[in-house]
Amino acid sequence: MLRLICFCGLILLAVINVPAAVIMGQEPITVNLGSGANVSYLAFNESTLSPAPIIYAWRYDGPTNSSGNPWSGTDLLEGVIKESASTSYALGYTTGVYGLITTFSIGSYSSTINPLASPVWAYWIMGGSEYVPYGDNGDFSFNASPLNWVVSPANYDTRWLQNGSYDGWTLSPFSYTGAPGDTSYYTDVNGIVQPVTFGTYSGEPPLSIPEPSSLALLASAAGGMFLYLRWSRGKRL
Repeated sequence: MLRLICFCGLILLAVINVPAAVIMGQEPITVNLGSGANVSYLAFNESTLSPAPIIYAWRYDGPTNSSGNPWSGTDLLEGVIKESASTSYALGYTTGVYGLITTFSIGSYSSTINPLASPVWAYWIMGGSEYVPYGDNGDFSFNASPLNWVVSPANYDTRWLQNGSYDGWTLSPFSYTGAPGDTSYYTDVNGIVQPVTFGTYSGEPPLSIPEPSSLALLASAAGGMFLYLRWSRGKRL
């Protein structure tokens, strides 16, 4: 309900100028954190936070946290903050009105916005699932496509991780006019298309993730090169 109130409050937003942009053509920097058999990723792609996209790879064990609940986007965010605190990529954030995020900081860089203006911090998810406590037709749960970024229609506390899932944040132009484009559609776990009207984010998704075939090809090529180099070295000895 809080997120719905926040978006309705954005109807009267005033535009401010923030030199924000998704970074293109730069290889992401991966920061490995935590331990465990599973890994989920928290990505930031914002030029005012870093010269290159940052991906935190956070490792954890099992399908549930210490409270017996599914691992959530909150667990991912708090885990990265805790584990990165002693690194040069220490993550932090602050919230403002309605609990909306105003500032993210990575190391010595920070980016602060007015959460009732445009652009706003857009929360993207890929893989895993999410429970939406409200929607145009009521509450529902949906699975996020493993290779398709979607803007989350709810907050990170009801976003459920799975091994290999991604969360991401960017600064995105935002508007709420009540036009049809302000409604997004999600297919719930029962196969029913569910509308959620929360506004329009016109910014780019955080990162381009290779298709599974591309990943397999890269792995195969890397393995082949490794074997070739070993063979070549053996021939010279």
